[in-house]
Amino acid sequence: MFSTFSANGGNSTTTTTTNSPRPRRRQQVARACDWCRVNRIKCDDKQPCQNCQTRGGHCSNSRPLEATSLPAANRDIQRLRSKVKDLQEQLRIAKQEATEARIQQAQIQTPAQTNFSTPSLHSLPDAANDSTGDIEQNSKPALNESWQGLRDIGTRTGELYYGPVSSSYFLARVNRYLSSDTLNQPLGDLRLKPYLAEIDYGPAQQQQPQSDMTDIAEDLTRVQEEYYLNLLWQAFHCLYPILSEPDFAQYYDSLWSSSDGNSTRKPSPLVDILLAVCMQFGNVFLFGEHNRGQESHDVDRPRKNIHMAGHTYYQRAQRLSQNELEYPSITTLQAHIYSVIYLYNLSQFNAAHTNLGTTVRIAQALRLHLRPVEGTSPENQGLYHRIWNTIYRLDSQLSVNLGRPLLVQHLEFDDDNAVQAHLSGTSLLPSHDDISWLSFHVQCTKLISAVQDAQAAFEQKCGQLLDGNTTGDIYDNPRTTETLAEFFGRKTTPVREWVHAVPKSLKCGRRADGEAFSTDRTPLNLDTYIPLWLQRQRLFLELLYHHLQISISRQFLRFPPVAVSLTPLADSLGISCVYHAITLTNIIHQVLSETDLLHGWFHVYQYQWDAVLCTLGFVLANPVCPPTPPARKSLQTAVQNLEIIGEHFPAAASAASLVRDVNERMDQVIDEFRRSITGRQGRTPNTSSSSQTVTAPLSKTATNTPSTQYLSGTFTASWPDQPMPALDIVSTPPLMTTNTGIPAVSMPMDVISGNDLQWMQGTLGSWVDFADPRFVS
Repeated sequence: MFSTFSANGGNSTTTTTTNSPRPRRRQQVARACDWCRVNRIKCDDKQPCQNCQTRGGHCSNSRPLEATSLPAANRDIQRLRSKVKDLQEQLRIAKQEATEARIQQAQIQTPAQTNFSTPSLHSLPDAANDSTGDIEQNSKPALNESWQGLRDIGTRTGELYYGPVSSSYFLARVNRYLSSDTLNQPLGDLRLKPYLAEIDYGPAQQQQPQSDMTDIAEDLTRVQEEYYLNLLWQAFHCLYPILSEPDFAQYYDSLWSSSDGNSTRKPSPLVDILLAVCMQFGNVFLFGEHNRGQESHDVDRPRKNIHMAGHTYYQRAQRLSQNELEYPSITTLQAHIYSVIYLYNLSQFNAAHTNLGTTVRIAQALRLHLRPVEGTSPENQGLYHRIWNTIYRLDSQLSVNLGRPLLVQHLEFDDDNAVQAHLSGTSLLPSHDDISWLSFHVQCTKLISAVQDAQAAFEQKCGQLLDGNTTGDIYDNPRTTETLAEFFGRKTTPVREWVHAVPKSLKCGRRADGEAFSTDRTPLNLDTYIPLWLQRQRLFLELLYHHLQISISRQFLRFPPVAVSLTPLADSLGISCVYHAITLTNIIHQVLSETDLLHGWFHVYQYQWDAVLCTLGFVLANPVCPPTPPARKSLQTAVQNLEIIGEHFPAAASAASLVRDVNERMDQVIDEFRRSITGRQGRTPNTSSSSQTVTAPLSKTATNTPSTQYLSGTFTASWPDQPMPALDIVSTPPLMTTNTGIPAVSMPMDVISGNDLQWMQGTLGSWVDFADPRFVS
């Protein structure tokens, strides 16, 4: 009944228990995940923990750990600082390697290889890597040895070069077409000029205002000078932020010996050129609403060339600047930049481009093309960055106008923030949180950089496709044109991406739900309740975008287009170009009619003239197609714009008469063609006579075109006035772009409707068809 226990057994058990190893202490974790804590099982520090990873469920430890104490927070802060420092070091090394690579590339491309006067100033790795069809990448030079543009010997001083992207080259193509036998009824000499300021506007004594003006600038009182200088901060400073307002105020005060207003100012090239620019702009408003509604014989003032106002101050600034070239300063550089702006507004692009070369050398001497040295104040760092990128903007715009290579590179600096805007010393406070007053400058630079990259890549691809054919151009072979159009569409993708990245506060609103920067022809919604400088920035950014689109797309307008379209992509780019021209004309007309934002901005008048030339070229080459009626209507609107501008810019008034005369001539030609179309109804065309032309091989005709004679590098006449041989327009099998090996590209077809391209597939697409003897009664 009773159990007995052995004492020895108990002792042995105790001994065994005592001698066994102690269990290892469980590893502590900061906090178990929710699932492990609910199920009371062991967790670990992994993210996610091993248990949750095994079961495939969500683990609360996947979220970053939050510091629950001050020491833990300090450790996290230190860890993040170390990580930021490592990333900054990696970024610095990457930028340094990229800079060294660019320098090596510039040293490899010598002047003898690139035909630049200086080593190549931009590398194009993307363009070099692209290949199309049988075109292989090689070490041959790019555009400059293949498609050499136009040599203009019609100048007073000698031969000047204008590249294929320039207005001069485009107008030479238009004039060649007009003077050829292609037209059944030539329009004659239209006296068109590439630049608005070159158009004759009066007697000889009015055409040369510089030679008649006195070489001595009359000194103004301090009150008078400050009247003009106030316009600087209201108008120019928000577009060209190269001055420090506090520093300039201090510098300007130091030039006067006393503050009573009766003393004489010390010589200063910077102040003189600023006065010249402000007089050029401000004197437009001294003529009382531009004498609207008054007859020209009653008021003599509108015929004065107001844009030459302040020229004596410009000349004096140039003389004073020459004395500072040996030891230039920042004020010397600023004076040269505004000299370029003054000449740019005068449409003296060659003089501005030459002056810009000196400006670039001064900037390099002051080390502005490199990052500031340590110890430079943040205010000066931001100022130097803005000065250099302003030089880049001017260089790019002049290069597009003249078709010449760039002088400087774009440097990536982040100036678009509230800190930099505050450090700039200018108190322009926007009413929007997503921009500062420097945002316009940053967005302009980004847009121009994207356009220049696309154009430079396009020019290099032209050189590869032409492959040393210095006597031809891209229009000789439709297959080459289409290949380039497809390549161009890919390279302009960053430009379209830029449109979507522009801050909303910098976009001009459109009525009827229209989109900013679009070509839907909806009018602007001009907001007069925002600051004037922001109104001007919005407007100028949109005008710049459309003008750049015109400049780089008009090279795809053909004179004349082929009878049956072999180049649908190139044709779509040509239509897109004329739509941008129409949009620019409509915007300028609305702004000139409703506000005074554009009065005195003479470089915008050149925008209008470029749009006119583009529209004229399209209408002349394509008289019957859907885009032609709005294009011709746009020419009538352009005449109204030029008449308004002509009230203070005589060349614009003459240009208005010139465009009106061209419209009348085109009306006469179209009426003649209408009668011929009516007369041919009921007649059967003699198709047997055309069969030989249709079956003509492309290889024999595409290489023997008038462009070989008149637009090659050996062309020695600026504006051909003599009749040209008729262009051989043949029909060839449709171009199959899928065989070229180029991937599909998304072209900007949103602004082109399907009907606008259908006309190019018919047999009545140009003046050539009207001039065909089969159709003329």
